[in-house]
Amino acid sequence: VMYRGDGGGGPREMFVANNTIDQPSNGRWCISIGQAEGAITLRNNILHTRHATRGSLEFKAAADVLVTDSDHNVLSKVTPDDGATILSLAAWKATGKDPNSFSATGAQLWLVDGSDYGLRPTSPAIDGGVVLASVVDDLQRDTRPRGESHDIGCDEVPPPPPDTTPPAVPSGLAVTPGNAQISATWNANTEEDLDGYHVYRALASGGPFTR
Repeated sequence: VMYRGDGGGGPREMFVANNTIDQPSNGRWCISIGQAEGAITLRNNILHTRHATRGSLEFKAAADVLVTDSDHNVLSKVTPDDGATILSLAAWKATGKDPNSFSATGAQLWLVDGSDYGLRPTSPAIDGGVVLASVVDDLQRDTRPRGESHDIGCDEVPPPPPDTTPPAVPSGLAVTPGNAQISATWNANTEEDLDGYHVYRALASGGPFTR
């Protein structure tokens, strides 16, 4: 919650990044902003809720929306006016806010929904954030980023190990001679990551060969 306390100033110059918030079914909004007096920036946060009607972001007034720069988050619903209006993420994005944010379920995001908040290997939060120079590690002190960009939330997943398994040798090779040429055919490989084939030729048995 970011608001102005009695006798104090309102929130300003706030930078909230790479947090994972999972509100229970009886919880409040993930982040609430009220009486802001300066810029507030939200980046790379998972703002997940299990509440039936509340959502990710609560703004107390239009003035709080104006000073908040939010993007690259996992969001659900947003209220721009203290609950009087509740917008879906699509409707919120239609106002020009959070253009690169998206929605996802806990099962899509985490290793164990509700208890293990490490990102699952297929999580859309992996590389879904923006690189932040001020955020250099995750909750376990693993270095960020470890992939193409920052992961969203408190966890940073290492990239998968490189694939060092070569493709199979093509099978069914058949060579047909022709007039000053030959035609070669073979069965197509089935590896999904196959980049292509190299064909080598020589004018004499044993080479030298050229590609």
